[in-house]
Amino acid sequence: MILATSLTVLGAVVSLVSSCAARPPKSESALLFGTQSAPPQVDASASEPADRGWLARTIHILHAGRRTTQEDVIRFVGRPKGEVVDELIADSAFASMVLDFGMTFLGAAPQPNRELGSFLRSYDPRNVFDSTNGTPLHAAVQYAVGGEFFSLLDQYPASYVLKLLPPERNPEIYRKDYGLPDLGDLENLLTGTDSSIRRAIIVYLASRVESLKTRFEEARQQPGGDEKALTFLCSDFRQSSPKSPAGPLGPLAVETSRFRAAGTLMGLQGWFTEIFAQSGSGFFEACDPETQSSIGGRLEAVNRSFAKVSDFLKRAPEILADLEERSAKAGAGLASLLPVDLRQFPKSSNFDLSFPVESGPLGFNFYQSHPNSSTNFNRKRAAAVLKRYFCDDLIPLQVVLPSAGLGHAEGRHASDPACQSCHYKLDPMAGFFRSRGVVGLEFVNPNEEQRRFLEESRKDLRLPPEIPVGQFLVFDDQAVVSRDDLDRYLGSWRFSSSTNKPAGAEWNVGFIRSAIQPEQND
Repeated sequence: MILATSLTVLGAVVSLVSSCAARPPKSESALLFGTQSAPPQVDASASEPADRGWLARTIHILHAGRRTTQEDVIRFVGRPKGEVVDELIADSAFASMVLDFGMTFLGAAPQPNRELGSFLRSYDPRNVFDSTNGTPLHAAVQYAVGGEFFSLLDQYPASYVLKLLPPERNPEIYRKDYGLPDLGDLENLLTGTDSSIRRAIIVYLASRVESLKTRFEEARQQPGGDEKALTFLCSDFRQSSPKSPAGPLGPLAVETSRFRAAGTLMGLQGWFTEIFAQSGSGFFEACDPETQSSIGGRLEAVNRSFAKVSDFLKRAPEILADLEERSAKAGAGLASLLPVDLRQFPKSSNFDLSFPVESGPLGFNFYQSHPNSSTNFNRKRAAAVLKRYFCDDLIPLQVVLPSAGLGHAEGRHASDPACQSCHYKLDPMAGFFRSRGVVGLEFVNPNEEQRRFLEESRKDLRLPPEIPVGQFLVFDDQAVVSRDDLDRYLGSWRFSSSTNKPAGAEWNVGFIRSAIQPEQND
């Protein structure tokens, strides 16, 4: 139902493609919807020669509205229409259109002037919560490899890395520019295989971590050792240390820079390069001059990060071997993006998903862009869902809306008829978000991970310790409802005894087609 009401733009592309060509099952155009196993449709227009007018319209549609040049048109004049469509769809400009469509569909502004390559260079595979990046990119990649485009709606899209490049083979770069002088028998190593180079660098990085940990523990054995060890580790430490304008760099900053350089030399294009910093969140916590932690808390954070980095480095050869194998098979453009299963990484490793908010279309970015409050009762979120997925922007026709400040936002159901014409749809949709608070956190029925996060966040949320998790909710405007007030708030969406109450239903939420015939609602 949602897709049927929303994919009108892509529908125009499909109509064009299906009306102009008969193609074998593995044609480029068939990849869009994963229909490569379906029998080809026979259409006589596929063999018709393309004229200038048809070409201008077709290029404009398939290449995201870009202005067609005379050269574009002349190149295709007279060729069979089916052949033209296949070639245009195989072009990376069509992949850009698919990506832009997905971003528009999920509410992010498209970027029609940027090329696909520039998007891929700026894409951050570690940002697993970014639904406006993750799901449209996942859908576009699925198109490129013959998968299912409607993975656009996946709740948990894959994370991606670019295919591996050959490692840098200039020994002088290793020695002078990046401070990697201790790699054994460097000249012979760099004539070996790409895998041997990567494995050697991982072994080297692991030795650096162990050396740093040993020096840290030795410092702790001295008089005043704990403070002295932290001072040694964090001396003149800056989070942006590799680009810091002045001052000596502490051991942590040096190793962070070394990891960044090693990752670049390994051909990982920005993925492995931040491993040390990502796994080293505890280092940053311990060395941040603004931290309020005790000495014991800072030491615990340091030891946690040492464990994370070591854990990742032990698993890295296996993960890299998998990436190498798939990189060898990857094509160009979108097809060169390799899906990475985050379950490869232990929770104590680089990808520490400690913030318990889902990814996908209704993930972190959605909640961040559509905050709730103690007065809007999730209506902003409800309106976004109705507009984006049901093509219903809730603007009533020939109705004078109340002016601002006349109580429109107060109470769950507005009594003004003009308001009610929207609210009968808006409020039940808002009920889907009734237990979600600040940035989409689940407060009322949290799972174990969410419950632990809320307990740890009590101080930041300004919650008294006597109120148990599950009996309070914090809105994006920092307002808090708890206990009886929370029950009254949730009760706004409970069915009262009425003739319109479906059998066995507790919550009066859903997509409303009719206010008087509830059997039509979903």
